[in-house]
Amino acid sequence: MKLIFLDIDGVLNHPEFLKAHAITNYKSVPMALLACIDPVAVGRLNRLVEITEAKIVVSSPWRTIMRIGQLQSTFERAGVKTCPFSQTPNLGTTRGREIQSWLDRRRLTLPIESYVILDDDDADDADMGHLIPKLVQTSREKGLQDVHVERALDILMPRRSAQECG
Repeated sequence: MKLIFLDIDGVLNHPEFLKAHAITNYKSVPMALLACIDPVAVGRLNRLVEITEAKIVVSSPWRTIMRIGQLQSTFERAGVKTCPFSQTPNLGTTRGREIQSWLDRRRLTLPIESYVILDDDDADDADMGHLIPKLVQTSREKGLQDVHVERALDILMPRRSAQECG
């Protein structure tokens, strides 16, 4: 099983998109969250999921204001072809530790082949630690771009890179 640990702000939305659509204070109303998801970024995520058949695990702070069912419904209405099947725990610590906790709990029951982290937060050892090689840091200002999808593909499907070179 391949996994995508997905942040939302700075990945599926970004200031440029929000400003163009006059969206402000969207975090205060869960139903308004749907309006702030950039369909172009969704298309890129769908491409990544289609190629890799990866499952989505939400690591975004959105998981603290919406339950998994609400997230699934929001993703479906936004056009995401594979709705999240899980979310990382809210431990009140760094995102990297929450992702590692999720992995530690699931490794015995799920055949995890590879995973990638899509997040716009600055990567440093204090946050992501040993997970940095799995991180594809998106542009906070422009969200998920084609170059990020390509990097994520290389992480999720390492043989793909070797085959292209050979």
